[in-house]
Amino acid sequence: MVYQEIAMAQLNPSGWTLEDKSRLMLKLYQKAMLCMDEAIELIECDEMVAKGERLIRAQDIVWQLSDALDYRGEGREIAINLGSLYLYIYRLLIRGNNLLDTEAIGEARYLMAKLLSAWEEVAYGTGEVMPGARARY
Repeated sequence: MVYQEIAMAQLNPSGWTLEDKSRLMLKLYQKAMLCMDEAIELIECDEMVAKGERLIRAQDIVWQLSDALDYRGEGREIAINLGSLYLYIYRLLIRGNNLLDTEAIGEARYLMAKLLSAWEEVAYGTGEVMPGARARY
């Protein structure tokens, strides 16, 4: 029994399973999208401080997702493309925050929803796992 625990610790030193990581990634997407939704509502209610807090939180999440990409190995091209998309989303959120541009926030949310859908397919086994989809945690 002790040897099994040691072996498991060596295979996954962080103690996180792939399922744990997938759930975390999906929750990050969902939280970012929720922050974007709330920001749009707050702009409409003229609550600028709270709007800024929500968009900065969404930006932080997008940055974390980008930072977790694995640019090594055969999935490098996919990671580069995802990184570019995350940067675009990040810039949309900045524009939305600075210019009160709800269309930019909406576009960022739309793109995150598309990515969330793709990750859900991979996480729940309905899609094929791509080599570049691996994230460093």
